[in-house]
Amino acid sequence: MERALPRKDPAVLAGATLLAVWVGLSFRGLAPGRERSTLLVVLGTCACLALVFAVPRLATLALRAVERPSDRGFALGAAAVAAAISAALVFGPLRARALSIDANVYLFEARALSHLHFGMPVPEPTQAFSGRFLFAGADGRLHGVFPPGFPLFLAPLVPLGAPMLAGPLVAALLVLAQCRLGRAFSTTPAEARAARLAVLVSLPSFARALETGDLLSHAFVAALGTFALALALEIDQGKGTPLHPLVLGLALGWAFSARLLDGLVIASLVLGFLAVRRAPLRSFALVALGAAPFVALLLGHQWVATGHLLRPTQAEHFARSDWPPTCHRLGFGTDVGCLVEHETERLSFGPDGYGPGDALRVVRERAAALPGDLFGFAPLGLLAFAAPLLRRDRRDLVLGAGALVFTLAYGLFYYGNAPVFGARHLFPLAPVLFVLAARALVATPRLLVTLPLAAALAAVPRWTFGVIAVRRLNADRVDLRKLVDEQGIARGIFVTADELSWIGAFDPWADGPDRILVRFDGSGLLELRRRRPELGVHSLLVNDVHDARVIPPPRPGLTLELERAWPSWVRPTGLGSRIVHPKKCCGVDASGDAGLELFAVEPGASLQIPFSVAREGTYALRLDGLVGPDFGSFSVQLDGAPLFDVDGYAPTLSARVGTPSAPRWLAAGGHLLTLRSTGKSAASAGFRGIFDVFSGALLAPRPP
Repeated sequence: MERALPRKDPAVLAGATLLAVWVGLSFRGLAPGRERSTLLVVLGTCACLALVFAVPRLATLALRAVERPSDRGFALGAAAVAAAISAALVFGPLRARALSIDANVYLFEARALSHLHFGMPVPEPTQAFSGRFLFAGADGRLHGVFPPGFPLFLAPLVPLGAPMLAGPLVAALLVLAQCRLGRAFSTTPAEARAARLAVLVSLPSFARALETGDLLSHAFVAALGTFALALALEIDQGKGTPLHPLVLGLALGWAFSARLLDGLVIASLVLGFLAVRRAPLRSFALVALGAAPFVALLLGHQWVATGHLLRPTQAEHFARSDWPPTCHRLGFGTDVGCLVEHETERLSFGPDGYGPGDALRVVRERAAALPGDLFGFAPLGLLAFAAPLLRRDRRDLVLGAGALVFTLAYGLFYYGNAPVFGARHLFPLAPVLFVLAARALVATPRLLVTLPLAAALAAVPRWTFGVIAVRRLNADRVDLRKLVDEQGIARGIFVTADELSWIGAFDPWADGPDRILVRFDGSGLLELRRRRPELGVHSLLVNDVHDARVIPPPRPGLTLELERAWPSWVRPTGLGSRIVHPKKCCGVDASGDAGLELFAVEPGASLQIPFSVAREGTYALRLDGLVGPDFGSFSVQLDGAPLFDVDGYAPTLSARVGTPSAPRWLAAGGHLLTLRSTGKSAASAGFRGIFDVFSGALLAPRPP
C-alpha cells in the first residue's frame, strides 16, 4: 500500500475534508468547560509540555522506557493494567453488581445459555414474572431483548459464580486488540512507538473502565472489531497465515451476533477494504465459513424467541411493549422512535417523524460526547481526525474515514447518549481513535510523550464525577443470589423491589421449584402465594438486608393486576400499552398503585394477556379500572368466549369497580384474557382505556 502523499494529491483534500466534517459534528463538545477541573487539565498539560521541551532528556528517557519491553511483554503488561483498573471499578464502586438495565438483561440471557437454552422457564403463575426488556417467546420461555453473542461470552462465567469477571477480561482483550492493530499499522520504529503510547493514552479513560466494568457489549464488540481490522491489515500485507481469514470470520460473526448494527458496519468496512485490495476469493470463503456458526446462533435465537428466523428479538419486544410497533427499527419515518421507552426523544422529532435532520442532531450529540468520553479533554480527540492531514498517509485516511462512516451509520438509530455512559454506541471506535491520535504526533516525539500524561490528567475529573454517579445509581442494587445463598434457605419466596437486580439473578433452573425469586410490585405476589401457600416470604432489601416474615396466604380467589403482565406477557394488536400511575397523575386510587393504559386504540384493536389460576373452581369475575371523558368501550373475553362488556366513558376521570359476571368455571393453570375495542359512546372524545385489576371471587370449589 502506498504511504506518502504528494502535496497536490487529492487525498490531502480528503484528509482536510475529514477533519472539517468531524469538527462540524463534534463542535459542541470541543469548547472547554468553565469548571476548575478543565483549567487544571489545561494548566497541567502545559506544564508537562514546558518540562519536556525544557529538559529534552526526560522525553528521551520516557520513549526509551516505552520501547524497551518486547511486543508481547508490553501487550501483556498493558492488558494486565487495564484488567486491574476495570476490576477496581467492578469490586469497588460497582460492588460486583451489574449496574444498568442492559447489563442485567445480558446476565439474564447468559444464565439461560449456561443451561444450554436461549430462554428461561417461568414458574406458575406466569404473571408474577415480568420485567423490562424481557418478553415471552414463541417457545413459552422468558427471553431477553438482546442478541446472543455477548451472553455467549458471559455464559461460561455464570457456573463459576463470577460473571462480573467478564469486565476485566474484556478490558484485557481490548488492549490486546489495540496493540495488534497498532503493530499492523506500524512500518517504522517511530510508528511502533506511537502505537504503544496510544495504549497508554487509553488506560486512564473512565469510559473504557466503565464500558468494561459493567456487563455491556460495546467494549466486547470494540475488541472483536479491532482484532478483525488488524487481521485484515495483516492479510493485505502478506503477513497472515492460511487461518487468518477463518479467524477474521469468527471475529466478524461474533461481533454481528453481539450487536447487529455494529457488526454489519464493521464487517462492511473490513470486507470492503479486502475487496478493494483484491484479496483472493478463497479468503472471502474462509471468512464466511468462520462467521457461519455465529450467524447460525443468531438465527436460532431469533427462531426460538420470535418464531421467525429473520425477526430480531428487539423488534419483537418493542412491537409488544411500545408504540408504534416498528418504533425501534433503523431508518427514518413517522413510525421511528418508541413513545414509551423514549418519549422525550420521540416528541422531539415533531409531526414529520425521525428524519435526516433529526439524525444529524443525534449524530452530533454522540460525536460531541465521544472525544471527552475517551480522552477526558475533548480537544485531544481532534488529533485522531487530524492524523490523515498531518501525516499524509493513506492508511490514516482509510482508518479515519471508517470511523466517520461508523459514526454516521449510527444516525439510523434514533436514541442518542445515555446518562453516565455517554456516547456508548460509538465506543467500538475507541481503539481506532486512540491509535490515530498517537499517530498524528509521530513526527514530534516530545508532544507524543506528553499525550498520555495529558490524558491521565484529563481523566481525574472524569473518574471523580463518574464514580460518584456510579455509586448513586448502584445504591439500590441488591445482590439477590449472594443474599439467598448466605441465608442458606432452600425453600421460600424471595422478594425484591429492585427490578434490575431481579432480572440479573432470575434462574429457575438453578433455584429449583421451592426457591423462587420474584420482583415485588405491591400486588403481584397474591397469585404466587395462592399457588404456593406453603412457602415463606423473604424480603431482600437495599444494603443487602434480609427480612423474613410469616405472611398468611390470601383468601382463595383470583387477582390479576393487569399492569403486572406488562411488558413481558402483553400481546397487543393495533394499540399500545403502558403502565400508568393514576394516583400520581390524577389523584385517582388504583389497586397496586398502578394500572395498564391502552392508547392509540382503533375500533377492533385488542390486547391479550395470558395468566394463571392457582385453584380451580367456579368464580364470579369482574374487571376494575378507570373511566373518563376520552375512554372507549371494550368487550372482555376469557379463553375466546365473551365474558362481559365495559363502557369506559364518564364525564370526569374516576375509578370504577366492575360488575361481577355470571358464575364461570375455571380450571387451574393457564388462561387467556382478551380486551377488544368495540368503539366508544357518542359523548366520548376517544377510545383509550385504563384497566386496573381482573379479579374473581371463588364461589365453589370443584365438586367431588
